[in-house]
Amino acid sequence: MKDGTSLAQTSEWLASLDLQEYTARFKENHIDFSFLATLSEQDLKELGVASLGHRRRMMRAPVASPKNVTEGSRQLSVRGVA
Repeated sequence: MKDGTSLAQTSEWLASLDLQEYTARFKENHIDFSFLATLSEQDLKELGVASLGHRRRMMRAPVASPKNVTEGSRQLSVRGVA
């Protein structure tokens, strides 16, 4: 998968959570779609996600497989947080 595609999927994921204001920070730090399920709360803080509510929304959000992001799939992430 091309890095640009994976970054676009990350952007779509953030938009699906209504948190697109973090898109630039994720891109600046090269956080592509393959990393989403492994991010910790500390990682999100380091990325500049200061709001506890926003961090919790990201941590609880399912991460769809890259193929299904644009199809609206709600497949659970490896993190398994409900």
